[in-house]
Amino acid sequence: MRLLVYGLVIRAYALGIRFGSVFNTKAKLWVKGRNSWRGELSGIKKNEFIWFHCASLGEYEDVKYVIQGIQRNFPEAPILLTFFSPSGFEVLKKENVVDKLMYLPLDTRRNARDFIQLLQPKAAFFSRSELWYNYLMFLRQNKVPVFLTSLSLGNESKFLKWPVKRHYTDCLKAFTHIYAQEETTKQLLIDNGLSDVSITGNTRFDAAFNASKKELYSDVEGFVQEEFCVVVGSCLPRDEKIIEEVMVSLKGVPIKWIIAPHEFHESGLEKSLKNHGLTTERYSDQIFSDSKDAILLIDFVGGLKHLYRFANVAVIGGGFDAIGIHSILEPAVYGIPVAFGANHRNKKEALDLLDINCAEIFKSADELLAFVKMHKESTSRTQEVSNEISAFFKKNLGASERIVQHASALIH
Repeated sequence: MRLLVYGLVIRAYALGIRFGSVFNTKAKLWVKGRNSWRGELSGIKKNEFIWFHCASLGEYEDVKYVIQGIQRNFPEAPILLTFFSPSGFEVLKKENVVDKLMYLPLDTRRNARDFIQLLQPKAAFFSRSELWYNYLMFLRQNKVPVFLTSLSLGNESKFLKWPVKRHYTDCLKAFTHIYAQEETTKQLLIDNGLSDVSITGNTRFDAAFNASKKELYSDVEGFVQEEFCVVVGSCLPRDEKIIEEVMVSLKGVPIKWIIAPHEFHESGLEKSLKNHGLTTERYSDQIFSDSKDAILLIDFVGGLKHLYRFANVAVIGGGFDAIGIHSILEPAVYGIPVAFGANHRNKKEALDLLDINCAEIFKSADELLAFVKMHKESTSRTQEVSNEISAFFKKNLGASERIVQHASALIH
């Protein structure tokens, strides 16, 4: 009965996406990308590929340096990378980061069986919370080593609550080994009957640290000049309303704003800001204003983690929606204070930065305004934060390599 319900949910989801594809470009890409996957796999050599699966671009960033480490340790093994969401596939399809890039077919029993039979992977890695039941069961049935990287669970995790606890516990038991971010996750898994677990830390520290070494988008330096700069990352409409109030309040104050909406084409922020008489421009236009309080709107995907280097402070979007905040480490690696809404989903890195007073939660425009003004006026406080975060990052690096070394010993 449980598996029947799961199958029905999966098919209902697919039906909803297909219906949505008539109106939504992202949904259309999701459907189109899965149309001919059997043909894509039919000509490959079996039992050679090491398979990595990620939900979207963010999860790829988590596992990126694990992929590179496995490529180093197994140079003869081609890498297959699959995505569930277009946000990953569409960004990476023109980059030569792996040997083969695909969308993951929907997790029906038939799809999973055929996919595993056609691929016969040497090993498989799933990033974070990608728990696809049928794929995992067929991987285990075919005795394929399969690993879950950077898992983080809290005491209130829905994976371990009724009515889905048994389903997801079965998924977790299919893994050869699970790499947990912290002790809480390891203990929760042990309490639920899983023993092949180790604490390796959060791979996103490695991703953020390595990304920070690349000084890209030098043209933005001409926009920022020497003004105080606020970078807003992956904001959603509810964030935007608060941020807009703050920008209007600070109109005329010499502050440069760089805004990267989560979905640029769905953001009404640009029009609204212009209605308030604020100077806005899009990055793609490459015409940067000399106004001391200009606003640069980022209308492309994938560059945000590099743009944070121009910030004096950063505002992280998502904290007013169920989705929760986006990456906090991407800005924090530059040693800058960060602020976000209340829904930080108890991410360990958010809690850690709050504990050392390097991050703040804002619930209103007044609170965010106070945060921005305080750091604009206090360079000594900003330096204190920078020193604290540098030590914080140094202590948390190395998770990717720990996973690579442990998993490599189990791949034959």
